[in-house]
Amino acid sequence: GGCVQIVNDFFCTAGEFATWNLGTLNAGQSITVSYSADLAAGAPDGAIVDFQANVLSSGADDRARAGRAIAVDASSALEVALHEVADPIVAGDNLVYTLSYINTSLTNAAANLLLRLPLPAGTSFLSASGAGVLNGDTVEWSLGTLQPGKSGTRSVTVQSDVGLVRGALLRAEAALSDSALPPQLARAGAVTEIDGVESLETTVDFALDFTDWAWEVDVTVTNTDVVSHTGVGLTMRVPRDTLTFPIGSVTGGASGCTQIVNNFTCEAGEFLAWNLGTLTAGQSVTVTLPNLYIAPPTVEPGELFTLHAIALGSGVDDRAVDQAVPEPAGAVSLVFGAVGLALLHRCRPGPSRTRTSAGR
Repeated sequence: GGCVQIVNDFFCTAGEFATWNLGTLNAGQSITVSYSADLAAGAPDGAIVDFQANVLSSGADDRARAGRAIAVDASSALEVALHEVADPIVAGDNLVYTLSYINTSLTNAAANLLLRLPLPAGTSFLSASGAGVLNGDTVEWSLGTLQPGKSGTRSVTVQSDVGLVRGALLRAEAALSDSALPPQLARAGAVTEIDGVESLETTVDFALDFTDWAWEVDVTVTNTDVVSHTGVGLTMRVPRDTLTFPIGSVTGGASGCTQIVNNFTCEAGEFLAWNLGTLTAGQSVTVTLPNLYIAPPTVEPGELFTLHAIALGSGVDDRAVDQAVPEPAGAVSLVFGAVGLALLHRCRPGPSRTRTSAGR
């Protein structure tokens, strides 16, 4: 809907309210909205950036609130990423989380690393890889010392409660810390919906051109239903450190990028959007980013990069969301989930992969 203006300059300014008119939500229906924001260059280490979201409707009991605070820390060399294997899932299903981590420092080892994942409310612990143990309601891995540029991956499997209602959200947050004074800390989160009747399925295939280190990313959206679904759109966030590219280079009728810099190109942090229109029963549509370049890091030996994308239609069951992270193993290693993508720089070249996210 726009921003409530403090400074009437047609931009969203710090302190203003970004608003969306979501209309009618049917029973069990979920809608995801996103926006991109750049942290002010002068924000000092230790500053707290607070995000608050409020939802209101015309009913007497229709009110919800959620918040998230992040701390500015330009000196931390630790990074962690978290993704779920499936979204949405059916109540009672198992859910696998993958956690990827890296020490991006060129010179300093990170000692006594501890990786933690509290169990999301509404789940129970089944297993963990790599000597992970359940300590109370939190899965923990004692990783020891991580040398500069080194990385790793762990996973945990939980079971969702059978009694979770359609539309319930499973919220997970991973944390990585060391024993430095003050400690370095990195966090990452994931949200999974309980819903067994989504009608959209997405598949992403990608390949790296080793001659110029450009990625080609193909995203296919399929209507698995026996009837047509209208108003289908796809959005993908452009990852950080992506070199700018013209919107015209993207296939599939991209309608543009949500502009942070209004220069008619797609910039890191913006949202690339496609209006796919109506998908008839069983129809698939594929869109392509033919030349996605990630600028190599100038200071750090490796970084985790993520791009989150969402497929939505106008119906109650028209939603496909996913976020994937790399297994740290490629010179420019990419794992792009059905509607998500992550990159890791400067390791050993790895093969392209395909990942599918399906509504059930």
